[in-house]
Amino acid sequence: MELKIENLNYEADGKKILKNISVNIPSKKMVGILGPNGAGKSTLLKHLYKNIPVKNKIFLNSKDIFEIPQKEYFRITGVLSQFNGELDTRLCAEDIVYMGRYPHKKIWQDYNKHDADIVEAALTRTGMLWAKKRNFFSLSGGERQRIITAKVFASEPEVIILDEPDNHLDIKYKMEFMKMFAEFNGTVILSMHDLNLCVKYCDEAVLLKEGEIYRAGKPKEIITEENLKSVYGVNFKILFEPEFIVYI
Repeated sequence: MELKIENLNYEADGKKILKNISVNIPSKKMVGILGPNGAGKSTLLKHLYKNIPVKNKIFLNSKDIFEIPQKEYFRITGVLSQFNGELDTRLCAEDIVYMGRYPHKKIWQDYNKHDADIVEAALTRTGMLWAKKRNFFSLSGGERQRIITAKVFASEPEVIILDEPDNHLDIKYKMEFMKMFAEFNGTVILSMHDLNLCVKYCDEAVLLKEGEIYRAGKPKEIITEENLKSVYGVNFKILFEPEFIVYI
C-alpha cells in the first residue's frame, strides 16, 4: 500500500502548523518522521489516520483516504497514537487487544477461534502473553504500550501509523520494538525522536522544520551534522559505525 501526500497545509488558531507537505511513502517501507517538538510530526500523522479531515490531499493507492469508508480504512491501517488513558478501567490486557479485531467484524458478530488465535499471536509477538488476563491499568507504561501495539498487530493491517511509539520504553525494548516493526511485512510510518534508531531501522526518513519538509531521503543521507544543526539548533558530532550511528 503506497501513501501519497500532495501539498498538504494545515492551520490552527491562526498559526500555520503544516506547510506544503508533499511526500510519497512507498509500499512495504519503514519511514521515520523526524523533527523537534512543534515541528508538526503528530499533526501530520493525525491527518494520516483521519483525525483531521482534508480532501484530495492524502491518497492510499491513488484513492483519497476520505473516500474510503472508516471501517474499511481501519482494516487497512493500524494506528498507535500517544495513549490518553480514555478506557474502561476494568478492562484486562486481552480485552484491549481484541479491539483490534473490530474492523473485521459485523455489528452482530461475536469473536471466534480465528480472532482468539490472532489475539494470542499478537500478544506473543509483543512479549505480553503472560499479561493477557491482567488489568490493563495495573501494568507499567511500557507494558501498556506493548499491549496497544499488540492491538495494532491484531487488526492485521497493511499500513501501520505510529506516533512516538517508543514512549515509556527503555533502551532494550525500544530496540526490540523497532526490530519488530522493521520485520512487519507492510508499510510503517512513525514519528520519532531517536536518530540512532531511525538510521538503524528505517528505510526512509522525513525531517520536518517548523511545519515544512526540510529534507527527505535515506536516513544516513539526511541525518547530517549540518542538517541537524539547522533543524534542532544545536551542534552535533556524528560518528558512523558499521551497524549503528552514534551522535553527540
